[in-house]
Amino acid sequence: MLRHLLTGSSLVVLVAAAQIGTASATTIFTLDDDSINFGNVLVGSSASDQITLTGKSFTSTINGSFNNPGAPFSGNTTTFQIKNYNGTAKDTITFAPTQRGSASGTVGVTGKAGNTTQNGSVAVSGTGVAPVESVTGSSPNYVLVGKTGTASVTVANTGDGNKSGLGSVSNLKGSVGSSSGAFSGSGGSVNLQDNKSSTYNYTFTPTARGTASTTITSNFSNGSADGQNKSQSVSTTLTSQGVAAVNNVSVGTAPVTRIGTTGSAGLTVSNIGDGNLSGLGDLSNLHGSVGSSSGVFSGAGGSVNLQDGGSKTFSYAFTPTSHATSAQNILASFTNGSSDGQNQAQNVTATLQGRGVGPTYASSVAPGDTLDFGKVQAGHTGVLDLVLSNISTDIAPGNLTWLSLLGVSLTGPGAAAFSLDQAFVASVLQEGDLFNLRLDFGALKAGIYNADLTISTDQNAAFGATGMSFTYHLQGQAVPEPASLVILGAGGLMLLAARRRRESGHI
Repeated sequence: MLRHLLTGSSLVVLVAAAQIGTASATTIFTLDDDSINFGNVLVGSSASDQITLTGKSFTSTINGSFNNPGAPFSGNTTTFQIKNYNGTAKDTITFAPTQRGSASGTVGVTGKAGNTTQNGSVAVSGTGVAPVESVTGSSPNYVLVGKTGTASVTVANTGDGNKSGLGSVSNLKGSVGSSSGAFSGSGGSVNLQDNKSSTYNYTFTPTARGTASTTITSNFSNGSADGQNKSQSVSTTLTSQGVAAVNNVSVGTAPVTRIGTTGSAGLTVSNIGDGNLSGLGDLSNLHGSVGSSSGVFSGAGGSVNLQDGGSKTFSYAFTPTSHATSAQNILASFTNGSSDGQNQAQNVTATLQGRGVGPTYASSVAPGDTLDFGKVQAGHTGVLDLVLSNISTDIAPGNLTWLSLLGVSLTGPGAAAFSLDQAFVASVLQEGDLFNLRLDFGALKAGIYNADLTISTDQNAAFGATGMSFTYHLQGQAVPEPASLVILGAGGLMLLAARRRRESGHI
């Protein structure tokens, strides 16, 4: 602050003239200060200084008043009376800032002695200073489930309270709260000088995919953000997202497949998660393996290493052997990426399915049985019908259930005695169709004849390809005609009579 201690009548006159602002022939008082600067004062505290007015009237009592400025300044004296020369009046001015920043005002003084009136003034100024809290939160965007990330709350003192010269009392003081759960940390106390900061860490440990958050409360006993140096509570929300690979296993049903052929069923593994957002690369991929299989469904399986959004299909050959729906379980084992989003190991069983269809051969005489033509006179022909049919009841598109009759053969020692009534023409029997195969037996020489009839089809094979064959035994007996039997009978009787004559001694 600026002070001028005035001694000597000539100096008193000059100062008084300066304070009055115009030249005056008579000076009735002087002021010891023309201005007061309180400097930096901590908001919430105060500083005081005194203005001293000295009377300079030899003849009259001085009556006057102090016109004190308004907040954040105040004075304790309003009127005064000085009866003696060099008598004094005092006004104590207090600066009590309630807000950071500069403030100024004027103390007006009026004195009257007799007919003489004198005005004066003292300029007052000061700066309110205070700590100011600033709280910021920082959180990792994405953390792989099962790993950890670090979130933090940073408290800074952006104020200027230490300019008050009061030391620690003008620091920013308070505490930062603790947290448990997905975010865990102990927080701590705050005692910060101007332009200093402290960071409090919280460990984020996600246990499942998705967003998690917590609120950290910081309580300050001073340093409110409005510059009024009051207590304040500040809530800071920390938010992060747990990410992980997620397995998804799907199977494609094999198409309806003809028995004796091969279809294909696929098992597809997909990573529908978001683990790669963690930035950890291969570690955050979906890892595992898909099992092999043999039998109706056969395939080698294989390993799994998929980035987010990736998929891999494992093929299994479906080779049906029966007219039925077949199923086979395949085990997919994952070391991470469980479907619940918790990034755990998981075994998933997927079921492959396929339906086998095809023609079903049937005949009026069961394959392997004997077609017996019975007795047929030599030189004549016996006839038998063998009715062939496709009795499949499978429901399937196209020719998957059609039966092809590819060929007929006759083998065996008596094959020459048997023949087809008509030349065989390859035929296709759809479901429910019939085919009449007419067979002939005829021999010129009496005797028993045997042969085998084999019918070739595409059952249990691709349509039109060589498949199952069905064999029947053929048998027929050629016998002499009746006239031949009479001749033979007469000849026999003559031979018998001659034998008897020899036995009796007759020639």
